[in-house]
Amino acid sequence: MRRHPFTCWSLLALFLSGFVTSPASAANQCTAGNPNPNSIEATPSSDFLSIGSEIVIHGKTGLWWKACSEGLSWQSNGTCAGTASSLSWQAALIASKTANTNHFGGFTDWRLPNKKELESIVETCGYLPAIDVTAFPDGPSRNFWSSTTYISSTTQAWGVGFGDGGTFAGPKTDANLVRLVRGPGSGVGIGDGVGSFDLVNPTVSVIYQGNGNNGGAVPVDNHNYASGAAATIVGNTGGLYRSNFNFSGWNTLANGLGDNYVAGNTVTIGSLNSSLFANWTSFDSMLIALSVSAGTLVPTLSPVFSSATLAYTASIPNANSYVIVTPTSDLANATIRIKGGEVPSKADSPKFNMTVGSNVIPIVVTSPDGKAVTNYKITVTRANALPNAPTISSAVASTGSATVSFSTTIVGGLATSFTASCTAAGHTTRSGTGTASPVIVHSLAGGVAYACSVVASNSLGDSAASVTRSVTPRPDLTPILMLLLD
Repeated sequence: MRRHPFTCWSLLALFLSGFVTSPASAANQCTAGNPNPNSIEATPSSDFLSIGSEIVIHGKTGLWWKACSEGLSWQSNGTCAGTASSLSWQAALIASKTANTNHFGGFTDWRLPNKKELESIVETCGYLPAIDVTAFPDGPSRNFWSSTTYISSTTQAWGVGFGDGGTFAGPKTDANLVRLVRGPGSGVGIGDGVGSFDLVNPTVSVIYQGNGNNGGAVPVDNHNYASGAAATIVGNTGGLYRSNFNFSGWNTLANGLGDNYVAGNTVTIGSLNSSLFANWTSFDSMLIALSVSAGTLVPTLSPVFSSATLAYTASIPNANSYVIVTPTSDLANATIRIKGGEVPSKADSPKFNMTVGSNVIPIVVTSPDGKAVTNYKITVTRANALPNAPTISSAVASTGSATVSFSTTIVGGLATSFTASCTAAGHTTRSGTGTASPVIVHSLAGGVAYACSVVASNSLGDSAASVTRSVTPRPDLTPILMLLLD
């Protein structure tokens, strides 16, 4: 059904509705304007990726939106500045061409959204504006054009009023606001049934962002990945640069505190689009040397240390249970914190105990003025070894079985399974296995004293057997009881 655009009468109706809303049984979070506590969010902020940047990705639809309406410009403080442009429908189409000519965000496929795409970002839990104001900080409570022509009159086009979230069809000569989109669909069509996103079989993308670069071009990954697929990370193919910083790969967080990737690494795609931010290493918060020691052993860092490389690996034998890290900063008065504790430049850190397997050691370097931070990390892998022999704490008898409880240590190697064995002269040895204490041994003869022991195992082999513990299972009295009852 055709509707009229959002007007002052709509505003009056919404205002009056506030006096007849039933009391809330429980408050719901709502990121639209004038939230209704009885409503549930239609577009929660958790559905969006890269909130706080000039491009907002809606994970449920795979659509990438400009955070600011046309005429407004994105600001570093997370707001939109300027005056939103009121354009005719034809001028709105031209606006997308202008954005592509200017390579907004590094892309050349911006377009006017179709009606269903525009409706997909309406937030119904509030009004004035009816949109997630965290994802879209400009949030004008006005009418926006879609690319969908009104089927009953080709001189009119559909739009959405973000005062109340309703749709309308109006003359293409009218002036309305514009929010551009890019993503999986073409965005063109006639009528009310156009939909260019797929909620059943969505694909997702890897989006690279310059994150404060002064020049160069952001790489573009044009692949559409299924959830769970592996994407190969590209390098700095567009020559991104930032004054007084080194490019140090791509990070999952803009502040550099997430996972860092370099060219050739692979990342598993989730259910939402993945943003990777250029990771910049300040000249004032860099290390110029880094080493690891484990007693007399000096493990080799991989790759070879370089100030702009942020992630390293090292391996130590099982016999070495700790490592010491020695960092050297570019500026002697920079602050270095390793696993939360401050370590002076060129000084040894405390001993860090290493468990069997992977151990991550974070290193945070802060410039003297506190304005630049660089995050390094070393992943140290301590090798496994044969486990130590377990210690039996109890062996509890049951009818025809015994429950053997034990403890173990990983001073030696890490055990992955345990075998409890019970033996008695003239009887078959019985065993039970498990991955933790206790282990139950079945099929034991009643009234017979068994000596039970436990062996720990891993991929390298078996430990020595524990000291035995004696147990005498109870005989099975069921046959006797059956005879007495017969």
